[in-house]
Amino acid sequence: APGAVYIRVEDVNDAMNKVARIFYARPSDKMKMYGVTGTNGKSTITNIIRDIINDKTPCGYIGTIAIKYGDIELQPNLTTPDALFLQSKLADMVRCGMKACALEVSSHGLAQHRVDGISFDCAIFTNLTYDHLDFHGTMENYFEAKTLLFKNLVKEDGVSVINKDDEKYGALKDCSKARVISYAINSEADYRAINIKMSSQGTQFDLVYSGHMYSVKTNLVGNFNVYNLLAAIAALNETGYDLERIIEKCAHIAQVEGRMERIDCGQPYNVIVDFAHTPDGMEKMMQFGRSVTMPGHRLIAVFGSAGKRDV
Repeated sequence: APGAVYIRVEDVNDAMNKVARIFYARPSDKMKMYGVTGTNGKSTITNIIRDIINDKTPCGYIGTIAIKYGDIELQPNLTTPDALFLQSKLADMVRCGMKACALEVSSHGLAQHRVDGISFDCAIFTNLTYDHLDFHGTMENYFEAKTLLFKNLVKEDGVSVINKDDEKYGALKDCSKARVISYAINSEADYRAINIKMSSQGTQFDLVYSGHMYSVKTNLVGNFNVYNLLAAIAALNETGYDLERIIEKCAHIAQVEGRMERIDCGQPYNVIVDFAHTPDGMEKMMQFGRSVTMPGHRLIAVFGSAGKRDV
């Protein structure tokens, strides 16, 4: 077309990331950015982070459930949107006064370099279990995609928060450019939960951190949510938030839609809605369901399969 400028580049995706970042005035530089990756727990951890700090540090969220900032809530199109959409939404967040953003970072998003133009302050790894092999082909490729979040964390004061109970901890620690903080239940770690007591209504545990022990009570249920909470506590404490205040806020975490969501209409039995769809996620849900079901009583599971995805 007359008057059009044609610029040839080596990699269109890479160029688009850089251009989008500059065009939208580098929005991720103006907020504290938390990126969460892993097979399970991304939605819960990002929502916990937002819930704990939102009253003092207005925090946006982008992920599987929605795109939220201020009073705005939009439907997501992908867990991790493409670079143009992502940068424009981050710019909207800055305009609306957001000071932080918690972002779910999927392996698809990493493999397709959708977050290359984002400057993260904190990268969090949950776990790696079987999922998305229709896209990645092998578990090695799937894990390799996850490592990109940690290889690209280049801020001087950036921090990687990694689950030490996952077998990939060592490999991730080795490829992280930022300082590494660990969390765990079954291993010695920077943030460790011990003396865990669970019920169908909530969880209590002792947090061991820096030679001190803190009592944590939360309305979240299930062993996996102890991991999710540890990850969020570690990420927030390592990025400047007061530990005592974080723990105080853990007592009443807002219900995350479709994530261990309890339906209470006065019925004489538990009803729980959960997003579990991987072998590991289903197994953990069944174990939790059994643990809160009286002996001799039935555990009933209702689930579907949309098809055209990983068998």
